[in-house]
Amino acid sequence: MRWFALPPTLTLAFAFAALVCSCGGGEAWRDVARRPGATEVVVLGSVHRAHLTNEEYDLAFLDRLIREIAPDVILVEVPPIDADRVNTVARNLAQADADPWLRGFPELSRVVFPVANELRVPWVPVSGFTRAAMEDRATEIPLENRADRELSRASTYFQTRNDQEDFPDNAEWVNGPEFARLSAWEQSARSAAHDTHLGNAGVRRLLRRHYGLIETALERNSGKRVLIVFAARARWYFERRLSERGDVRLLDVRGFLALLEGAE
Repeated sequence: MRWFALPPTLTLAFAFAALVCSCGGGEAWRDVARRPGATEVVVLGSVHRAHLTNEEYDLAFLDRLIREIAPDVILVEVPPIDADRVNTVARNLAQADADPWLRGFPELSRVVFPVANELRVPWVPVSGFTRAAMEDRATEIPLENRADRELSRASTYFQTRNDQEDFPDNAEWVNGPEFARLSAWEQSARSAAHDTHLGNAGVRRLLRRHYGLIETALERNSGKRVLIVFAARARWYFERRLSERGDVRLLDVRGFLALLEGAE
């Protein structure tokens, strides 16, 4: 079943079944012990510039969390075409803050790249954003599509739950199963309402391109612990696709959050 092919009236039902890895019973999510030889993947939801002002899920906490995960390789939200430039300017925070890509992703220049360098862990660019997508993103959406009833329902409920759970300053909520299910609902509805107008910037195309690059990176890093640091609202799609593979052990971020809490 393809999530983007469902009619709007079924997107909620689909969304609550979409995230296989986080819906299991019991305490399976706590098991994050490394298994030698296994390809282990952790999808860590980032909230980008909110990390600068958060009191709990801030840059310092993100630093501790990545170290607790102890990845062998980190996949980051950078387009491959920009990787060389990003790698150069990221070494200078002033340049990074002025960079057209990195200024929207301060967690990369301030935490991910420095930690990767310190741990001698390589990072791999896996954002499917292209120049064409940037151009199509500016497309005006017709009023009737912007006022889509299913999208309005999904967005309103998602916003309500985010407010109740102190989003974006709650790492457990951002990386938990309900946030993923609601992301699936909202993005499925947005895709149905907007994608025909957005072309290369449509939800469906972007998620597919992101995941295609992730799969290529996984093929080159078999048997390693792979950390994916990406926008939290895309986490549901990556985890759903990864859970369909029989050669990947998907680890729950909440297991590492529990380890950090226990160490305090």
